[in-house]
Amino acid sequence: MTLGLPHNSHVCRDPSGTGWLMFGSDGYVYRCDSSSWTRRAALPSVLTGANFIIIPIDVYGVVWVIRERPSSGERAWLYRS
Repeated sequence: MTLGLPHNSHVCRDPSGTGWLMFGSDGYVYRCDSSSWTRRAALPSVLTGANFIIIPIDVYGVVWVIRERPSSGERAWLYRS
């Protein structure tokens, strides 16, 4: 399957099941179940257009999102799908 990712999007496997999560440069999280991407949630506004690292944590079913070079105190979030 071709993922067809927008520029500056981040993808990881979904730690709470099968499929993939995309943290889009448009400020939303999308999930793919092998056939299509569906919008799931909005990202914090400080992540829109920012560079960040995403790390799936299987045991808790969450994704740890760490912002690169934060200009404020906000630099890490957990996302649960």
